Amino acid sequence: LDIKVEKVEPVSNAPVPSDLEDLTSGTINDVITPGGVATLTGTRLKFDQADINQGLFFVASNGAATTRVSKVIDIKSSKVIFMIPAELVNGEYTLEVRILPYGNKEIKKGALEDKLTI
Repeated sequence: LDIKVEKVEPVSNAPVPSDLEDLTSGTINDVITPGGVATLTGTRLKFDQADINQGLFFVASNGAATTRVSKVIDIKSSKVIFMIPAELVNGEYTLEVRILPYGNKEIKKGALEDKLTI
């Protein structure tokens, strides 16, 4: 009888954004258009829009500003359609998804791997 013991990492309940399509420029994970509509796909993307700590956030690469998306058109756990904040200025951004999974007391974050540019 050969018994193997394997260490298993706990399954994360953090959001996993995979692709952001900017519908104005037609690009994926590249250029974003302030005031335009975008579609984010991934897993565990659903958040409570009424909670200001949850949602989609554009974080400037220089760390100067974080802008929360205020206009969400449709939200599902695998896809969010939203308006890119018009007040974003030229530069590079990381898109972060922040959720509070059911039964958790701590916000979970997931970021798009690619930098987005205006």
